[in-house]
Amino acid sequence: MTPTNIEIKATGLRQDGFCVFERDQAPLSQNEWSAVQNAVLGDPSRFIEVASGDTSEKTRVLVHRLLHDGTPPKPVDPQIADRLMAVIGSRRCMDLYEQILDKGPLMIRRAQAHILDTGGFIGRHVDSESSPHYLAAVVLLLERAHEGGAFVIYRDEKEPLELTDFSMLITDADLPHEVLPVVAGRRCTLAFWLAQAQ
Repeated sequence: MTPTNIEIKATGLRQDGFCVFERDQAPLSQNEWSAVQNAVLGDPSRFIEVASGDTSEKTRVLVHRLLHDGTPPKPVDPQIADRLMAVIGSRRCMDLYEQILDKGPLMIRRAQAHILDTGGFIGRHVDSESSPHYLAAVVLLLERAHEGGAFVIYRDEKEPLELTDFSMLITDADLPHEVLPVVAGRRCTLAFWLAQAQ
């Protein structure tokens, strides 16, 4: 029996610590991608510059915090959070995350948008070190930098991933990773962290 796309992605996450859904594989429609973009990038004044990450890694990134970590998570702006959760927290998407992780029920425990302009980067870190609740991170690439800004994972060696606009990356929360400096253009993403529902 030929494995399904979901089974292939789940195997990739278990074996490699990550899996990627390209634009045509991601569970979001073009309208849903647009809704996410509008919700997180619609108001540039909501972004603040951050020079240190949750695990004290060096960064140079603009951050728009959407859901603060907690049980339950606390929306920074309930109207934006509601619009966002209607897409990324839909039953269809939650089913996908639970199939990929082979765990459930899950919850989205934290969410924030990132903009990396020229020179922007996110230093090497491990998500589970900022919260032991995190099982996986999901990154939606809304806009890829013209040059640079590669997402790099560390297993046996440094491995840069080439991601396209409107792709979905799911990484194990224990996987070391970083984002290399943007050389030209800007890189925009939405990142959110999955945990066991409590």
